[in-house]
Amino acid sequence: MKIFESNGKINFVDDNNVFVGFDYSQCCCESFGYAITSEIPSGELEYNMQQEHEIDGYQFDRDFCQQCEHGCEESRVTFRMIKDESTLFLTLYNAHNGYYGHGFEMTCGNESLHDGTL
Repeated sequence: MKIFESNGKINFVDDNNVFVGFDYSQCCCESFGYAITSEIPSGELEYNMQQEHEIDGYQFDRDFCQQCEHGCEESRVTFRMIKDESTLFLTLYNAHNGYYGHGFEMTCGNESLHDGTL
C-alpha cells in the first residue's frame, strides 16, 4: 500500500491497483482527514488521530465500503484493508457545517467501485 499526497488530493493505492482517492484541499474551517485503525471507529472520531500502522502489503477489500453520516456535523466512510490474517481500516472523515464537501472514490483500473462526498 502506498500513500501519495499532491495538489490537494490524497491517494491510497494497493499492489492490485485498487485506488482510494480523497479531496484533501482545505476550503474553510472544516476538520477533515483520515485515520488508519485496527477497528472500525464508532462514535465521533478524534480528529487528527492518525495512528501509526504499517500498511505495506495490505490490500483493499473491494466489496467493503461503509459510509456513516452524523447529521451535518460529521461524515465518514470506512474501507477495509487485509493482509494475511490481519485487518486494518482506512476511514476518511469530514466534520463541517454542511457547506463544504470532500469527494472520495474507490476504483480498480477503469472500474468505479464506490464514490461519494463527505
